[in-house]
Amino acid sequence: AQDAGWSGDNSNTTRGFFFLYDNRSSASNSLSASLYGGGVKQYKDLRYNNLDTADSNWHHFVMVSNVASDSYQAYLDGNAITPSYSPVNGSGGAPSSLYQNNLDLYIGGRESGGRNFKGNIDEIALFNSLLSSSDVEFLNNVCISEFTFP
Repeated sequence: AQDAGWSGDNSNTTRGFFFLYDNRSSASNSLSASLYGGGVKQYKDLRYNNLDTADSNWHHFVMVSNVASDSYQAYLDGNAITPSYSPVNGSGGAPSSLYQNNLDLYIGGRESGGRNFKGNIDEIALFNSLLSSSDVEFLNNVCISEFTFP
């Protein structure tokens, strides 16, 4: 996450993005991605609910975002997944570019707290170019093959 927290449909003047896997019992193993633009109330919010991840195995999550063309694809264990409902745009519309802020990048939590990840995280990567589905499949195979399960 690189955002300052959420207080409803605010102006998003300091928000960048967050990519959140929520494994609280109330969230039903959901994945959320929100990306914010520089304009008032410009954001894209994607949600993927009831993911099949409630086990003791490692799972590989990837989010590929092309904000300029308003296209997004999430992957779980190398397979494309579809949002649980249509992606939501802010009342100011989807962002045409991601807002650049100077906030710290948080891994496993957000600046505002309250949704810290409970589990293990390994092999974090941020790319400045779009990944193809074959790139994601390759990354999944490399990351998952590094681990053995008891």
